[in-house]
Amino acid sequence: MLTCSGTDSMQQTNKIIGREVKVFSVMKKPGSKSKHVLDHKVSFSFIEIREYPRILGDHPGTGASMGPSISIDWNYNNVMIESLEAFETNRYPRRSPDQLHMPSLVRKRILKSYTYTDQEIETAQIKGQLILRQRHQTFVLVPFSTVEEFYQSAKRKLNRLACKFSLQARPIKQV
Repeated sequence: MLTCSGTDSMQQTNKIIGREVKVFSVMKKPGSKSKHVLDHKVSFSFIEIREYPRILGDHPGTGASMGPSISIDWNYNNVMIESLEAFETNRYPRRSPDQLHMPSLVRKRILKSYTYTDQEIETAQIKGQLILRQRHQTFVLVPFSTVEEFYQSAKRKLNRLACKFSLQARPIKQV
């Protein structure tokens, strides 16, 4: 038996936002030992393209010697809705990882065109280098974390024990 789940109002909502979702479930006869098998089918007809401004980032991956990092802002400027077919027809070909790499001088030039000062760029690079150093320190200290946890646990237990004995040692005043 083939059943289709979903209501007319749900299908209407899905068409408004530009996608069609169809979920079909195939159920075995009653008394059958196998569980029902779900066959999910999703199709999209429109995509939303957002434009985000570039900002000075704090990603430590570039390191201080490799120039500043560029990030995107949380807020977006423009939204364009386009059919998926039109987008796939007109989009640029995919770039290789080598083509995605941006040299440090290009990143610095882009940031200066967005009115970032040399001081702001240098501060972000130093911040990125500090984050990188902290990550390295954490990586080096990971093997010792179990020792640290044992020490902290023993310290808490001894403090509780000391408090318990100090409360028992106090004389009780009678009124």
